[in-house]
Amino acid sequence: MFRAARRLSLLLAIVGSILVAPAAAQAADGRVIGGAQVSAAEFSQRWSSIAALLYAGSFDARKGQFCGGTFIAPQIVVTAAHCVTADTNGIVFLDGDREVTFNQAETRAGKTMKVLGGRRVLSATNGQRLAVSWVVAHPRYDASTSRNDVALVKLAAAPAAESGVVPISPVPAVEDSLWGAGGGVAASAATGPWVAGWGYRALPNLGDMYTGAQHDLNHRPTRPVKPKRPTAAKGKAKPRAARSIANTLESALLPIHSDPTCEAGGVGNGMGYGRDYDSETMLCAGTLDTRDLNDLNQTTTTGVDSCYGDSGGPLVASNGSANRLIGIVSFGTGCATRDSYGVYTKVAAVRAFLETDPLEPVTNSRKPALNGEPVVGAMLSCRGGAWKGAGKLKFSYRWVKTPDELTALASEDDDAFSYFGEYWERLPKSGSSRVYRVKPTDRGSRIACLVVVTGASSTLARSSNPIVIPAPKPGEDSSDSDEDEDHS
Repeated sequence: MFRAARRLSLLLAIVGSILVAPAAAQAADGRVIGGAQVSAAEFSQRWSSIAALLYAGSFDARKGQFCGGTFIAPQIVVTAAHCVTADTNGIVFLDGDREVTFNQAETRAGKTMKVLGGRRVLSATNGQRLAVSWVVAHPRYDASTSRNDVALVKLAAAPAAESGVVPISPVPAVEDSLWGAGGGVAASAATGPWVAGWGYRALPNLGDMYTGAQHDLNHRPTRPVKPKRPTAAKGKAKPRAARSIANTLESALLPIHSDPTCEAGGVGNGMGYGRDYDSETMLCAGTLDTRDLNDLNQTTTTGVDSCYGDSGGPLVASNGSANRLIGIVSFGTGCATRDSYGVYTKVAAVRAFLETDPLEPVTNSRKPALNGEPVVGAMLSCRGGAWKGAGKLKFSYRWVKTPDELTALASEDDDAFSYFGEYWERLPKSGSSRVYRVKPTDRGSRIACLVVVTGASSTLARSSNPIVIPAPKPGEDSSDSDEDEDHS
């Protein structure tokens, strides 16, 4: 899938990244590396719960497949959050010394995708395509660190019995030994673990896929999108650009490694994940390439790993009588390199989320609107926009301005904000009312209202259209004797 971006925690770091940062990369199609094609008998025995996520409207499943998933109930499919989140609407809100990031868990509309179940060979005609009602990401999913990289897909209807879909159970707490409980698990032909997907079977030429530095962290979906700007790392693959490399499902047997091993890395250059690896929400699995210099765009490897196109797919193990879902394909450094293993969302860490009924998330169909004159003393009012979602929606309002360091950039290229996300800081002493009186100290600022809406299953934020308060003329006093008062 798409590469995990680093979170920018300081305003100057944000500015610097926009202006001078090197290209942050995105990933390409992916497939299991070091595995083998799944036979019809093996599919029925072990992989009847696997799903392919397709772009809606894509008749050819090979071209439309962009991620994997797993049926854990007749109408619920689990996948990786990075497969289904809309990462172009991120908002960073600076409130004094506190920084809040909104919309990391905003998901794609259900109508933009389909779920294909019961099919082993993508070009075949068996199985069933299923409509999606909505998608809900884990409420604590962090796109910058890939923690809690999991989402639930609610289907409009359960698959028919003849589709061949048989849901799998997430690993229960009494069977945590199946994933090693942080200590690792050796691979066994009888009990696994196994990974499966329609991703790359051989290491792709990363240099041709806009992936930048070889040791950047990469999520694992289908086609990458070439950055529009030197610093861009956002956007999802479009339907016409997607193409799965694998036609027949592939699987591989691979070991799970201990948390210290995941942090430290392999025996080569020692490129472990360090602080990028979160032992609470992640586990790693696979075998390393035994040759030198595998990372320098060689196209073959002796390692075993998931790869681009496998994102969201299952890592399973057997308790001797039944298969269990123990992991979800998330990210890695390249694929089957000599240094770093593939990283999976740990199902044991997100069991409570998987047991919930995915209620309709909060969505916004009309953005908030800011009304009022851009002059000192004028009263600005914030119209909340149009929203829907499960439960009683709770609204909160924040009056914000573009950070001073970014105001000049916004005036030169407003598209930079829609592309890189939005950065706002709270107006001093602005309160939480839907109205705000413009102060003399607001002169030269780019002001907006930020509306945050919380429903039964998610929270979403949208900003209004901004209003620029003209800067004071040369020699004009911008002070305000009443600036400590809030006249809202």
